[in-house]
Formats: sequence, C-alpha cells, structure tokens
Amino acid sequence: MKKLIKNNPITAFVLLTFIFSYLVGGIFNMWVNNSWQIENELLRLYLFRSMIVIGPAISAIIITVICKGKGGLKQLFKSLKPKVKFWFYYLLLPVTGFIITVASFYFAGLPIEQLFDAIEENKLVFAGHFFFQFILIGIGEELGWRGWLLPNLLKKHSLNKSLVLIILIWGLWHFPILFNSLEIVIPWIILLVSVTIIFTWIWFKVKGNILLLALTHASVNATQFFYQNQLQDLDDSLLVNAWKITAGIYLMIGIVIFLVFIKKSQVHFVAIKTHENHM
Repeated sequence: MKKLIKNNPITAFVLLTFIFSYLVGGIFNMWVNNSWQIENELLRLYLFRSMIVIGPAISAIIITVICKGKGGLKQLFKSLKPKVKFWFYYLLLPVTGFIITVASFYFAGLPIEQLFDAIEENKLVFAGHFFFQFILIGIGEELGWRGWLLPNLLKKHSLNKSLVLIILIWGLWHFPILFNSLEIVIPWIILLVSVTIIFTWIWFKVKGNILLLALTHASVNATQFFYQNQLQDLDDSLLVNAWKITAGIYLMIGIVIFLVFIKKSQVHFVAIKTHENHM
C-alpha cells in the first residue's frame, strides 16, 4: 500500500480527501446532529461541518508523512508560519474580501446602514465566523489544495492544466452544492473558477505561504456566511442577487489575473522553483 501511494501520490491524496470528508466527516456530522444538543447557533454551524472541511489538510499530512517522512511534514507546516515581509497582503486581502461581500449585498438592494448595523450589533458573532472560517475552512482546505495539491500538480503539469485539475477536484469535492437550483450553481461555478485563479496567483506572490491563503479563504467566506445566517428575514431573491454579484466581481478579478498569467512565458519554471523552495 505504501509503495502504491508513493507511486501515485496525487490519486491517493484525492481519494483520501473524499473518503475522509464524506465518510468520516459524514458519520461525525450525523453523530453530532443526533447525539449533541448544541444551543449556540454559530458553534453548531461549524461543528457539524468541521470533519468534512479539514479533509484536504488531513490527507495532505498523511500523504506527506508516507512519501517524505517527518522532514516533508516539517516543510508542509512551515508554510503556515507568518512572514513579516508579506504584512501588506495580511492587511489587504481580508479587507478586500470583506469589501467585496458588503458591496455585493449593497448592490443587491440592502441598505449600507443595515449591513454595518448588523456587524455593530453582533461583533462577537462576526468575529466568530472569521475565526472558524480561518481555523477550520481556511487552513483545513488550503493546506491540502494549495499547500500540497497545487505544488505537486505543477511538478508534472503546466500551470493551465494544473488550474483545470484543481477546479475539477475542488468542484467535485463540493458536489452537494450542485443539487441546488441553477441560480445558485452557476454563480458558484463562476466563483470557484475565479477564486482558483486568484488563489493560485496569491500563492505565487507570497511564495507558497498557506497561512495567508487561509486568511484569504476566510475573508471570502466569513462575511457571506455572517449575512446569510444573521439576516435571516431577507428575501431569497436578494440573497441570490448578492451571490451573483459576488461571483461577477471575482470573475472580473480572475480574468485580469489570468490574462497576466498567460503573458508570463516563464511561469511554469517559477512554479517549479517555488515548489522546490517551499515544499
């Protein structure tokens, strides 16, 4: 088994991620739902999905230990260390994610006063969303997708092919979303593709620092989760419109970044060197 995993690490990573997330995570979800009485809505929201969203990180850790031992694991965790030289990104990216979400709800028809009042009146809840998004979803996903999968794909494939593969794998991992209406699914696919491009660009810019990518991932999700759960009396059409606007904004950013990417003829070489230096 160990030899098989070493010979097919990417396949093993993908399979293990799906098994852990939807077998272990699914069982844990049902156990918590049936056995635990959790009154705190915020804790309940994230606890139920906790074992699902950390699947990519758990898989990255297991495959790294099998293929590269303790030294490889040390390098993987090294990507979670903060780097002072990227302080500007630590400030810019979370603020940008927040502004995009607030702007989306505003242009969808929600008064700006109501948006900021909701945060003002529920500061701890808002902070709680960002904390759980960062710890569980940000690190839980990014340590796997960009910490392990992306650099290993770039060892064998071009940047464009690696992007396509991550979009397919990441999209299939989110397959329950595909059972929603097209009004939800289509903007979500657009968002998935756009965010994959954006996060990959950030990965290059910060030289594989996963801590920063986890913060970025949290900034994309946290405000959206907060408004969807805190403003429950909103009309569904407004939420859908906000979702569409969010997807549109990230699409425009993703297109610009992609056009910059394809002009860089040496980007695959840079990707390989980044992998060698940070994995």
